[in-house]
Amino acid sequence: MQQVKRAEADLASARAQAEREAKVAWLNLSAGTQRLLALQKAVSAARAAEEANRAGFEVGTRTNAEVLDAIEQLAEAETNLSGARYKFIIDSLHLKSAAGALLNADLAQVNRLLRAEPAAATP
Repeated sequence: MQQVKRAEADLASARAQAEREAKVAWLNLSAGTQRLLALQKAVSAARAAEEANRAGFEVGTRTNAEVLDAIEQLAEAETNLSGARYKFIIDSLHLKSAAGALLNADLAQVNRLLRAEPAAATP
């Protein structure tokens, strides 16, 4: 009888742990979606700023240092976006794992995404 109670307690603990992991994974994925959208806008803005600085340099209203700074900001925004994409993919795998729904096909899809061009890999 003692073993049955212990097994039931272990089962309840495992269920609670799985529920917590699924909630955390869902929250991370939801936040990741919003972060991706914000970072995509940041890349677009940085790209526009870089183009404007280049055009200003051509007509003599911007300096070389301003153009280089804009290029650096664009590179940083693109790096941040790439990191957020990676984290989004990992978070989606964690959610599927926590829900008990992670399949080999999911891993194959991730491999395809990681091999794809950045524009094609947007979740």
